[in-house]
Amino acid sequence: MKIALLSVHGCPLRMAGTKDVGGMNIYINEISKSMSKTFDEISIDIYSRRHDLFDPSIVNINSNVRVIHIPAGAPSLTKTDTYELLDEFTYKINNFTKKNHINYDYIWSHYWLSGIVGIELSKLWQKPHITSFHTIFSIKKFYNMNTESDHPMRSKSEQIISNKSDMIIAFTEHEKKWLVDNFNAENNKVRIIFPGVDKNIFHNSAKRYINLKNNYHQLDLLFVGRNESIKGLDVLVNSLKDINIYKAKLSWRLNIVGGEYKDSELNSIKTKLGEEKFYESVNFIPSVKHTKLYEYYNRSDLVIVPSYYESFGLVALESLACATPVIATNVGGLSVLVKPNYNGFLFDAGNHKDLSNIIISMYLENGKLNRSKLQFLSKNSLEHSKRFSWEKSAKKIFIAMKELK
Repeated sequence: MKIALLSVHGCPLRMAGTKDVGGMNIYINEISKSMSKTFDEISIDIYSRRHDLFDPSIVNINSNVRVIHIPAGAPSLTKTDTYELLDEFTYKINNFTKKNHINYDYIWSHYWLSGIVGIELSKLWQKPHITSFHTIFSIKKFYNMNTESDHPMRSKSEQIISNKSDMIIAFTEHEKKWLVDNFNAENNKVRIIFPGVDKNIFHNSAKRYINLKNNYHQLDLLFVGRNESIKGLDVLVNSLKDINIYKAKLSWRLNIVGGEYKDSELNSIKTKLGEEKFYESVNFIPSVKHTKLYEYYNRSDLVIVPSYYESFGLVALESLACATPVIATNVGGLSVLVKPNYNGFLFDAGNHKDLSNIIISMYLENGKLNRSKLQFLSKNSLEHSKRFSWEKSAKKIFIAMKELK
């Protein structure tokens, strides 16, 4: 089985957390490796736009997976700007396959830009086209009216792709329902297949609160994500502002991993939290390698995912695999991952009061941490994460693709 995986702007070799690079890049990298490892008969070529003049034309991820960089437009272009280059991208992929005598059994596109390319290549090659959206603009807009603007052709294109694809791999029941209700996608063409987590990388180490005699009382919080309004960092900051004026003096520290912040954004956070608290308790950490994120999960008591919307929520799943409970918004796939009062808590998107109350509930009346509660949540976090793996995802995708023949 030979698969042409299309990811116009999302090269899996780029570091997550930088501009336009996030969960989709991680997903493509992990699922490609897992499918090729689980099934010897699978080989995958990942076609992505060249993002750096020094990008090699071909990079082998393993013996059966390689990234093929297609030169289309200036490397510095944003993902939205690449819309005008899709015809060129399609033409160059087709030429590459002709020149190298490559034939594929399936086309699998990721994100709406790649979906447009997938439709055209499906016509040229007469092969089934599977698509995964990762994010859908109309859903993002529905949950966060302040979300960044996008290309005017995006929503129309997403509907066309939904109708013309042979199969859609969605991550949640909510996404499937949206596609069926709003884009008239055929119900039987939409398959729900959860992403996974690499337990060899994301694993738990001894938490401080496992030793109930430990006398520490500072709550270590972690936020992981790009600097985008839909990620909801503003909600978390507002909740911490509430905590600062709570009747009891509660000690906390927040690590923010990933994202680039302007001085004006930092000053806004500083104003809300107070200069002293900002410098004492908030730590901004530049983007780190995905394989190193587990160190931050393991050093944290709670991971906060305050997104206005998440198609699934890989950060939450990785955290659970590290035995770190999660407080998240009740949107998208987060409700699949987080079970209230079992491995974390859910709150309504944008409701910073609810978030602050949940965080406050982690303390005892004397202001010290409720370590037994954290221990209970931690144990269940690890247990729940065992339901998810890239191998399980790979097997379900393989079966689904076979059914298209």
